[in-house]
Amino acid sequence: MQNNFIPRIARSKDQLNSSNESKSALQSLIDFTIKGFHDQDSISGNGGQEVIDHILGFLSRSDPPKEFKDFGEFIDYRIEDAAVP
Repeated sequence: MQNNFIPRIARSKDQLNSSNESKSALQSLIDFTIKGFHDQDSISGNGGQEVIDHILGFLSRSDPPKEFKDFGEFIDYRIEDAAVP
């Protein structure tokens, strides 16, 4: 799944606008959402790209360790897992 959706989320606005491929309903929804982030950036700022970057970072995370050495290590992982830097 990651191999299919991470590259789709990482597409630039130009790549989204120029794509004529057939898409599933989920792929269309992802493209619509990511295009919306890019559209907001064309109005002001780069908050949309920041959201995209955080989504990509979250989806690209490595799997958790099989065991945590202590509760602190577990909490550190879960905080990042909840997208809190």
